[in-house]
Amino acid sequence: MASQPFVIIALTNTAGSPCQLTDYPKVTATGHPQSAPTATGTLPTTVTDGSIYERTDPGPQRIELPPHGAASFALGTTTAYEGGAHLYMITQVRVVVPGNQTGIPVTVDIPASTPTGQPIPITVTAFVAGTAGPP
Repeated sequence: MASQPFVIIALTNTAGSPCQLTDYPKVTATGHPQSAPTATGTLPTTVTDGSIYERTDPGPQRIELPPHGAASFALGTTTAYEGGAHLYMITQVRVVVPGNQTGIPVTVDIPASTPTGQPIPITVTAFVAGTAGPP
């Protein structure tokens, strides 16, 4: 993974009618510094749309989800910064999609780091149909 861990997050339409997803997911992260596992809370992040090391960003598109249909995206971080990096463990992301402004909590276990004094950089790809994420 070249110090660039990632996770594929899939969402399923549990409604009885079709829905659509477009653009990029909006995410916030919860976790803790790796040195203080009991200090869990919202993490300061900067979210960027685009490709990550292992997955290409397909760009924004309209995804039609029938009932029980799924869409997914990739979320990536980095763990290699020289000179004073702070290490974190992201344990949950909240994914905000159209029609659900409170967000959907998704449990993850992904390491991340940030240069001293900076927010944690996270990159997300656009949604694609299915559960495998972008290629």
